[in-house]
Amino acid sequence: MKNDDIQKAFGKRVRKLRKEKGLTQEQLAQSIDRSVDTISNIERGFSATKLSTAGVLAEQLGVELYDLFSADHKTPQPYSSEITYNIGRLIELIGEDKLAAHLASLLSTLE
Repeated sequence: MKNDDIQKAFGKRVRKLRKEKGLTQEQLAQSIDRSVDTISNIERGFSATKLSTAGVLAEQLGVELYDLFSADHKTPQPYSSEITYNIGRLIELIGEDKLAAHLASLLSTLE
């Protein structure tokens, strides 16, 4: 899967969840302290989203961070908080940019 495909799939998932919550782009943007243009660009797959922004989006949309990456992803509930914790630790340990690069590399091998 190419980076552009990942961004578009991520954006579609954000849009779907936002609409399910009955939120406008303006409301979501305000709740995460970003611009409407940022939300629009994310939803259209025009911009790569920082993991910190993805985390805030997930929180506002009422889902776990990993749920933003796949509409079909189902992880048993006992593991969800552990996964979220581990993602947070990875961000702390190696930094957001390095983790994003590693994830992109890993995802490209799954094609």
